[in-house]
This record gives sequence, C-alpha cells and structure tokens, in this order.
Amino acid sequence: MTPTPDIQEEEHQEPPLSFWRKVQALVVTIAALMISAGQWNDTTEVVSNLYTATMANFTHELEYELIDNINVGNSFDYVSASIGEPQVIKRSKIKPDVQFFYYVKNKFDLTLLINDGRIVGYGLLTKQDDFLPNIPFVGQFKTENLYSANSHFNHYFFDTNNLIYYLEHKELGKQQMFLNLLLGYVEYGATPEQFADAQALNTQVAQQIKQLEHKMTFSESDQEIAEELQKARKMIFPNFYSISETEPDVVAESLLTRYEYQLYTKS
Repeated sequence: MTPTPDIQEEEHQEPPLSFWRKVQALVVTIAALMISAGQWNDTTEVVSNLYTATMANFTHELEYELIDNINVGNSFDYVSASIGEPQVIKRSKIKPDVQFFYYVKNKFDLTLLINDGRIVGYGLLTKQDDFLPNIPFVGQFKTENLYSANSHFNHYFFDTNNLIYYLEHKELGKQQMFLNLLLGYVEYGATPEQFADAQALNTQVAQQIKQLEHKMTFSESDQEIAEELQKARKMIFPNFYSISETEPDVVAESLLTRYEYQLYTKS
C-alpha cells in the first residue's frame, strides 16, 4: 500500500466537513424548509427516504440487518413483512413439498426454501466483493479461498454444465440444531477483487472442477483425487452460503441455472 503523504494546512484554515456531517446538514436543511412550509407528512417521508438511500449507497448495514432477521424456522408470513414477495417461485424435484422463493437484490440474491409456509433453509449469494454478511454459527463471510476459510467439511457438490458451481457441506453441531451449512462459489456471484475478469475466473474454475471430476472417475488413487480437490479449493473464493435443515442436495438444486438467472434478472 502506498503511504499517504502528510498534508500541510495553512494556519487558521478550517478543516472540511466530513461526508456524514454534510449529509446530516443537508437532511436537516431540507426538513427545516419543508416543516416551515407545513408539509410534515412529506418531510418525514423525504427524510426517511434520504436516510435509507444514504445507508444503502454508502454502507451495507440495512442489508445486513435484513439478512440477520431471517432464520430457519421462521414463518414466511413473518419474513415477507420485511422482504416482500419473491420475484420467482420454483418447486423442488428432489423434495416436491419444498418450494424455492427467489429474491434478486442489488447487492445480493436470496433464496428461501419453504415447506408449508415455514422456512426450512435459505441461501445467500453475494454480488459485491465487499459485501460480507454474517454467517450464523460461523462468523463474518471471509474473503479467503475455501482452502483457508473452510478447513472441515463433510461432502462437496459441483457442476460445470448448466452452471459452474462448487459447494462444500458441513453439518453443524448439536448446539446449532444439526443444521447444514453450505459454502462455496457460484459463477454469477461476486468476483474477488484480485480477479479483474469474471469470465476468465469462471473458465479457470470450470477447468479445475473438470480435472477433479476426471480424477474421481478414472483414478484409483485417493491421493491424486485429494490433490486435485485441494487445487480447486485454493482457487475458489466463496460468494455463496446457505443454512438449512433440509438435505444439502436440495439446496444445490435450488441454484438457478445460467439460463434461468439471465432470464429472471435480465442480465
């Protein structure tokens, strides 16, 4: 990191207002003008909208708070009061009593797994490399590769056909109600800042996963398979996680294919 040079200020020069003080001054000025005009209802709406827009554009706190309020076991009616209705709904083919409710947001995509009006799991895909929500029972989302971020896992799932993804499954303990954690990479999620070209990264990940699949199919050496697996884990930086009480393969099934994602998001 290049050191920041010292800035010499002239004697008696007033320091500039900080960004947040400027925002606060603007909000107060607008509120005062509108109150003086007798427009109290409009004033409260404008102030609320300004606050929300400022927080959303310059911090992730509102989004983090929204995500933190979603838990396995919640009723969908309770959660929909804050997050609204889903843009897309699909039904699981593996477990037909489970439906997938999809929400497409600016900074993240959310999938709720619903069974009889109850949340049995949810998956979150980050779309900005600095969007690092808290993962229940684990801690803050990390910017490390899977080899460093996830030392222990039970199973893994991957594909390179209709969608490039790699997910690792870990069963959480008794204190966490034996919930399932899935952590991994999905091609249309956030690209780590050290990779300038998302398409190039997807190509590299797909090639490494195909190498892993080839070893799993044709090699009789567990050591060779383990080596290919570790190569993949060192290359892959997670941008997706899920918490669920349902089978992890149902969560993997909930991932939209490349075509579906482009269709539903117009991207």
